[in-house]
Amino acid sequence: MNRLNFFGKLMAISLIAAGTLVSCEDEVNNTDLLRDDFNTASLKVYLYADLDLTTAGQEAVPQGTKVVISLPNNSFNSGATGTWSDTLEVGAEGFVESQLKVPSKGGNFTVQPLVFEAEQKQGVTSKETEIKKIFEAPSISSGNLLPNSNAIKQGTYAASNYSNKVEFVDVELYFNGDFIATSDSPADDRLPSGVSIVLYTNGWTSTVSDFVEASKGSTLYSKATVSVPKGQAINMVDIEYKRTEDDPSGTGTISKPFIYSLPYSLMVNTDGTKKEITLNATKNDFTTNN
Repeated sequence: MNRLNFFGKLMAISLIAAGTLVSCEDEVNNTDLLRDDFNTASLKVYLYADLDLTTAGQEAVPQGTKVVISLPNNSFNSGATGTWSDTLEVGAEGFVESQLKVPSKGGNFTVQPLVFEAEQKQGVTSKETEIKKIFEAPSISSGNLLPNSNAIKQGTYAASNYSNKVEFVDVELYFNGDFIATSDSPADDRLPSGVSIVLYTNGWTSTVSDFVEASKGSTLYSKATVSVPKGQAINMVDIEYKRTEDDPSGTGTISKPFIYSLPYSLMVNTDGTKKEITLNATKNDFTTNN
């Protein structure tokens, strides 16, 4: 091959390569896979939880609590799929902060605080000093973050008990009722000797029989302190008792069976609550001793 032909072929190859490179560059510049992520914005998120029920307000979440910030990839390019995300940890001052790449038209980032467990200090409404709880928070929207903008957001965790944890509180129950219809003495409105009260919820029951006399003004009660599940509807098993009544014949008194029931379901949320209860009395027509 002579020198002229060699250089001619080399020139042709070079022109073809140059054309190919120009073509590839045009394709890259115009491809649907380019990301519009040449701009940045700042996002700071404060996170709070009720970790101490003995103080007013809420506390910053524990240091190291994780937060996921995400944005769909199609925000950067309409032809892209999937989601961009980054996981951050809350610092000692209770917030996360990040410099985010944002599209030129802005982007609405989702901030998802992740669940954590912690001991929650209890207040005067509880018998316990601390209870371990699960803390969860809803996602937070950054709003449309524009290039070179700054946004500050905040979120709040809610606490929940473990499914196998039932918190108890003490309640003072004061019972009375019309047990002797022929008497006007307040002393006869107390629970008769030997009568027990059975309280129950969907998953708990307790028999109360240790009563002491108590009074409020001229009204006398049978008082008992009972530890009950906090915040649950509490009912009572009906009591059948033969009440003393006047004999319709006018020859003295007779005993007739009555059903004594709780007038309403109890619900106790505060330790040391007091409840005064006058039992409903209903004649028991289903017995043979009328």
